[in-house]
Amino acid sequence: MTEEENPNDPTPKPDDFLTKYAPKQNKPGDGMKIVGYNLLVLALYSLVCLSLSGGFALDAFILFFHVLLCLGLAIDKRSWLWLLSGLLVLIIGFSTCVTFAGMK
Repeated sequence: MTEEENPNDPTPKPDDFLTKYAPKQNKPGDGMKIVGYNLLVLALYSLVCLSLSGGFALDAFILFFHVLLCLGLAIDKRSWLWLLSGLLVLIIGFSTCVTFAGMK
């Protein structure tokens, strides 16, 4: 019986070691969930704030802290997706506030 065929051998084979202890690879779409969730949160609080009378000021206030949070997490986690999320929230949120402030 050879070493490969011995079922009682406790030493791990190279293939077993790689499958057990290798870091798991992220799926390509996993990171974009961060951006999607942040845009969903932006849409939800924008709808709530803009349904109020003069709510665009409250929306701008919440937007400011949302962008700061995203930028802080981008620095802390060293992730470009948090930076992208913060920039998208800033651009979309600012344009939403300006549009609704001009309409009222």
